[in-house]
Amino acid sequence: MAIATDGTRAVLLVGVLCVLSSLFVLHDRSTGTGTGAASFEAFLAGVPEAISTVRDQIESLLTQQQDSHATGSQRSTWGAPYQLHRDAYARYGIDDDGYVYDPTNYSHWEFWKQPFEWTDVEAGKRENEFSRQYSQRHRKMWENHMTDNATNATHAHAQAQQPIPQRPYDPSRPMNVLLLYADDWRYDTLGAAGNKLVKTPTLDRLASEGVRFTENCVTTSVCWSSRVSMVSSQYLARHNSTKPKYFFLPWNQTVYDLLQSNGYHTGHVGKWGFNHEYKDRPDFQVEEDGWHYDVRGGRMWHVTEKNEADALQFLDGRPRDKPFFVNVAFFATHAVDGDKRQYLPQNKSMGLYRNDYIPYPKNNDTYRTSLPSFFADNNEGRTRWRWRYDTDDKRQHMMRNYYRMASEVDSACATILEEVRRQGELDNTLIIFTTDNGNFHAEHGLADKWYPHQESIRVPLIIRDPRMSPAVAGTLNDDFTLNIDLAPTILSAAGVVAPGSMMGRDMAQLYLGIDGAQTPAVAKERYLRGTDATKWRHEFFYEHPIISHKEYIPSSEALVRKDHKYFYWPDYDVEQLFDMREDPREENDISKSESPKVQEVLEEMRSRFKELKATVHDQNLPVIM
Repeated sequence: MAIATDGTRAVLLVGVLCVLSSLFVLHDRSTGTGTGAASFEAFLAGVPEAISTVRDQIESLLTQQQDSHATGSQRSTWGAPYQLHRDAYARYGIDDDGYVYDPTNYSHWEFWKQPFEWTDVEAGKRENEFSRQYSQRHRKMWENHMTDNATNATHAHAQAQQPIPQRPYDPSRPMNVLLLYADDWRYDTLGAAGNKLVKTPTLDRLASEGVRFTENCVTTSVCWSSRVSMVSSQYLARHNSTKPKYFFLPWNQTVYDLLQSNGYHTGHVGKWGFNHEYKDRPDFQVEEDGWHYDVRGGRMWHVTEKNEADALQFLDGRPRDKPFFVNVAFFATHAVDGDKRQYLPQNKSMGLYRNDYIPYPKNNDTYRTSLPSFFADNNEGRTRWRWRYDTDDKRQHMMRNYYRMASEVDSACATILEEVRRQGELDNTLIIFTTDNGNFHAEHGLADKWYPHQESIRVPLIIRDPRMSPAVAGTLNDDFTLNIDLAPTILSAAGVVAPGSMMGRDMAQLYLGIDGAQTPAVAKERYLRGTDATKWRHEFFYEHPIISHKEYIPSSEALVRKDHKYFYWPDYDVEQLFDMREDPREENDISKSESPKVQEVLEEMRSRFKELKATVHDQNLPVIM
């Protein structure tokens, strides 16, 4: 029979297969059998040959569709750059569907035998429609995977290992900069950070080839303010991003504009997140924010898949006679605000973590003891905790989906890195992975971010720099690095002098040394009192504004050190003190201790906190923190 092309006929064919699938599910439930491949084949064997032929026609028809969620060569219909993913995944230890490749283990394909998890019909129409289409090609995809995937992966691996000449780093020419920038991703959501559950082989490999900074933090733990701080190297108090009408940021002093004006081809992909219109756009910009599934260009996308595709489009279309800077700002692992399902990973990832149990943090039940008394149940952190974590089943569901989305970002990074390699630019590109803020996973009975606790302010940072000595590869650094250090670090690598408005430091000093980093000389008086250019910071000031009203998200501030952390809650004039050596989970506030030693620490930190706050808030004081 010829493949059906008439729209009405195709609908009827799809309907027949849906009925078959429903009968099969009812058959399995009534007999108590599983929905495995053998059971499926046994069921199909009993179906009349004509119906089997209809099934094959539908699979052929659907295979021809330009489906962004197809695997393998089907993705190549969207242009040459998208053919890279097989080679990229093989090179970075991942198979062509984004999983760590093990030719003897197909357990990650068990997911297609399970019912689709999202059952809210109204809120999940798009996802369920995709699931319906996807389920109709399950059998063929599974058979192809079982019979051909080992051969394909071996071939792809051999191709990926073919040497491609890399342009070596030349100090006389500016290097490229690739910033991989994820969302709501805390410091320990990395295999390289000791997390034995989450699968991030690409980022783990990146860490093995560069430096991983274990005490990297943000100065404000919320999307828009942290992002503005990153591109401007300014504290929130300086750029004032919470009040767009009174936005203070000089746009011509951001990393985008400065690189663009110095000959770079600049790009931004994904979440923009600024509460203000950017006057001078990058050369290439595609904004995607606030969704996990949506239709773009007449086809359904997952946002991480779209971020990946847009990054490849930038790299493929960039002028080859210019260095490039691109910020690939993934929306994942941010939840969809307002959607009770929160985290919606790609269907192909649903087999990941299915059998993993993700334990509660040890300080999950310290809500009443570690937080000030004004934290009531209408606090947004508590509200979102109830959305995600108030029962174990709910938390398992949420955390598995959160980890799935992290693994999806990891595999997208593999594809992007592979394209850089294919262009011969891997050894001439500064590669940075970091995120905008951390995330509570039920610690202190909270969810999301905002507050000065470790889970909220500590974020991953990996830097792979062509200038690094081989002896540096795979090392750790435990200095306090901050998101305001990213712009000066990028500019210095590009040979561009950071303007006086920037408050951060060049982190290359930590792995190249003062001389190796070639940081332009800066007047000593610009450095924060008690510091200088040769000594890295040992403390920093943290701030977060009130959002909406103080019962919803109260403002918070802190002085952060490795031995103690001082909290201040301005809306309530409440302070806290935690001994970070003895109490790293910040469970026991010692500010009311009668110990003279504790009170001495409290008084000194209170005084220093006020000094740092005044410095940060002085708009007329150029300062490097």
